[in-house]
Amino acid sequence: MALTKEQTSAETDKDETEFSLSECRAVAKLPATDIERARRFYAEKLGLTSTLGATPGNYLYQCGGSTFALYESPGTASGTHDQLVFAVSDLETVVRQMKARGVVFTGDIAEDERTRTAWFRDSEGNVLSVREILACPTANN
Repeated sequence: MALTKEQTSAETDKDETEFSLSECRAVAKLPATDIERARRFYAEKLGLTSTLGATPGNYLYQCGGSTFALYESPGTASGTHDQLVFAVSDLETVVRQMKARGVVFTGDIAEDERTRTAWFRDSEGNVLSVREILACPTANN
């Protein structure tokens, strides 16, 4: 049995309105004007190992079940906000260890009632941070 144009159109419209990316894996991408310099920073300063991405000049990093990518780009990030956050359980220890590896933090640790955060830049100027979650929001706050 063939579908009429109206039936096919209705099915197509239904599929388009019910579309969602909620089941898709999201991957953060960070630009690098010098990909080899960036790979050295992530290996030497952050202790991360990359795997080759799908295309030349792209490298993937696995961190606690999440993935981010470095990609070679002539452009740079705006540098006005953190683009990648690493969740940690002991911020002071992590900051101390990262400083020992030569990571330079931008300012003091910021703290509010729920989080403590320290920001730094990678070799390409991307703003990254390490964050300790102190309390998760509840329905009442």
